[in-house]
Amino acid sequence: MDRGEVTHADASGGCVRAYDGHVPDSSLSLSALPSVRARIMAYVAILLGGLAGGCLGYAVVDLQIDHPHGVAQGIGILVGSIAMAGGMSIVAVLVLRALGEWREVADS
Repeated sequence: MDRGEVTHADASGGCVRAYDGHVPDSSLSLSALPSVRARIMAYVAILLGGLAGGCLGYAVVDLQIDHPHGVAQGIGILVGSIAMAGGMSIVAVLVLRALGEWREVADS
């Protein structure tokens, strides 16, 4: 017996190695992982959200400051991009989880 191998007694009193029983076919196992297409769409949505946030950040700085310079505009673009991409990533994760749950319900 190998070191660290877990054994238990079977019905006949003999010892059986751990995981000695039937292992289910991995192709039949359920997965909550969304499809590749859904994950790519979520990634693109996050990128578009960041782009939109950058545009909004630029516009806010442009409207609030009379003569904006590069640093202020850069900060506006950065903050807007991070905020919008962060919010969009939360939405994307929730949508992907819902897709996984819907698939599990449909498979049942």
